[in-house]
Order: sequence, then structure tokens, then C-alpha cells
Amino acid sequence: MAKIAANKVDDIGAKMAELAKLERKPALLGTGDAVRRISKSIRAMQAAGYTVAEIAGELTKAGLEVSTASLRGYLKTAPQDSAKSRRSKGEKSAAADSNPPAAAKAAKVDA
Repeated sequence: MAKIAANKVDDIGAKMAELAKLERKPALLGTGDAVRRISKSIRAMQAAGYTVAEIAGELTKAGLEVSTASLRGYLKTAPQDSAKSRRSKGEKSAAADSNPPAAAKAAKVDA
């Protein structure tokens, strides 16, 4: 195994400490990843009444070029606020009970 002088190790350590203080080049994101990263803000815009086309236009103006169709697709795969976007199991079953399928309705009529 090669040996290294202690003062050389100290120099290397000082260089590493200086590099740690410098800001690394930021990671580059694809359009889909960028949209998913800011999806909470985009959904807030939708809740405020903005259309997907308007939001795509604003994103493009801000430097994130995205078409309306692509934005729609990216938002489908973006995480959603589960409290607002999904009903609880109790609500789903209550809705299902109050609106039986057509076959069940037909069976009740024949009986």
C-alpha cells in the first residue's frame, strides 16, 4: 500500500473543505420532472380558475416550455393532495349504494 505524507493529506482535506463551500452545478430536470416538482403550485392555479392552457402559457413565459397536452399528461402522473382529490372509502361505498348498476335496477323491476 502506498504511503502519503500527513501534510499532503492536510492539503487535500483543505481543498475538499473549500470545494464543499462552493455551490455545485444544479441538477438539470426534464420537463416532466420539472412539472411534477411544481405540481402543487400548478394545482393551486387550477383551483384559482386557471385553465391548463393558461398555465402552460405562463410556464412557457417563465422559461419552462410545455404544451397544453404535455402539461395535462405530466399532471396525471404528478402526486395529488389525497384529501381533496380522493373520497374516503365510506363516501365511495355510500355513493355506490345510492346508485346501483343497471342490472340491479332491472332485477328490482322484474321482482
